[in-house]
Amino acid sequence: MTDMASYLVPIVLLLLFPLAGMFIDGFDRKITAHMQSRIGPPVIQPFYDFFKLMGKEDFAVNPYTVIFAFAHLSFTITSVGIFLFGQDLIVLFFTITLAEIFLIMGGFSTRSPYSYLGSFRMLIQLVAIETLFLCVVALAGYVSGTFIISEIIKTHTPLIVKLPFSFIVLVIILFVKMEKSPFDIPTAKGEIISGPFMEYTGRWYALFKLAHWFTIPLIMGIMLMFFLPFWYVGAIVLVLIFLAILAIDNIATRLTYKELVKFCFSVGIFLIILDIIKVMI
Repeated sequence: MTDMASYLVPIVLLLLFPLAGMFIDGFDRKITAHMQSRIGPPVIQPFYDFFKLMGKEDFAVNPYTVIFAFAHLSFTITSVGIFLFGQDLIVLFFTITLAEIFLIMGGFSTRSPYSYLGSFRMLIQLVAIETLFLCVVALAGYVSGTFIISEIIKTHTPLIVKLPFSFIVLVIILFVKMEKSPFDIPTAKGEIISGPFMEYTGRWYALFKLAHWFTIPLIMGIMLMFFLPFWYVGAIVLVLIFLAILAIDNIATRLTYKELVKFCFSVGIFLIILDIIKVMI
């Protein structure tokens, strides 16, 4: 019975992940609206938007865009599965990175200058952010003595105590994944409309929305892992971080991709170095 539960629970959570992402998106839009003195859409508006996209007429500028959309979603779901089943953290890193690469390739496969520019910016962002993410993964595996997620969460001392500055790096990564100012560089709606997604419509664009709803809870889940076994403390911290990100999004101006790289390789690497020194001491 225990063996069945060990498989059944992750599968159920895998099905619930996009629902969690939709609600996060819904609360994002609702809270942002109140910050701007607007009423805003209902929290379940992302549900309506998703099914409306699924019902629209499909149009693909070439067959490659569809293949890359499916590949992006597939590797994103695989990443979530690896996390929920407590598998290797290094493999999780590479599957997340592959998902992003397919998204970028989808943007480059079109002739739209907006899509091409957005994909170029996302590629630069990928190099900067995934470098930081790899450093966090390496440190988490080093201090835990293993890269197996199910073993890492069994350690008595929470990772937040061992790697407090790496957690701050994860906050930066969450900021970027949520596409919030000042890190909404690839999509920049007021500048290059939607960047890599420019040529996607209907259900093909809905695939990217679905992948996004898998990604945000995944990053939050990795952040929550830093607080285990005190998950309730982590949940409170995540809510506060979420509200802080929305507040900054409403007051911050967008960085350029060069400023993003400079920020990641100065502030981000500095935080990683602080944790390395802390671990060695």
